[in-house]
Amino acid sequence: ATGNVAGASAWLQRLVDAGKRPSAAAFKAVIQAFSASGRALEAEGWIREMAVAGIEVDVGCFTSLIRAYAERRRVRPAEATMKRMQMLAVEPDVITYGALIGACARAGDPDRGEQWLQRMSEAGFSPNAVVYRSLIAACAEAKRPERAEHW
Repeated sequence: ATGNVAGASAWLQRLVDAGKRPSAAAFKAVIQAFSASGRALEAEGWIREMAVAGIEVDVGCFTSLIRAYAERRRVRPAEATMKRMQMLAVEPDVITYGALIGACARAGDPDRGEQWLQRMSEAGFSPNAVVYRSLIAACAEAKRPERAEHW
């Protein structure tokens, strides 16, 4: 998979360097590939390139990046990504909130996860089973079984 990511990235870079405007789908494919392989910084770089090219960066791209940070237990960059997308008027969806709550779970921070759950509810989204599992996992990671029972 790493070779495919590198090859796709090189191909996209050649298009950009040649002054061509790659499609949104091409950018998204590379962003998602880097994100899926846990390479958040490269994914973030391609999000910047996409914006510079004048192509709208959608919620799926940002969610992929949040998931990449979540895999590495990096809550702060995941939160910064959420804030950045909101500043750009890209509305998060239930999957985006779930990814961010998942980052909190992997970091063993149930309190932070619950704060994001509250923001999710305030935004009009209902948590799904994945979100609840993430909160339970956060409680388990933090060795707080009594809190896990709440969820």
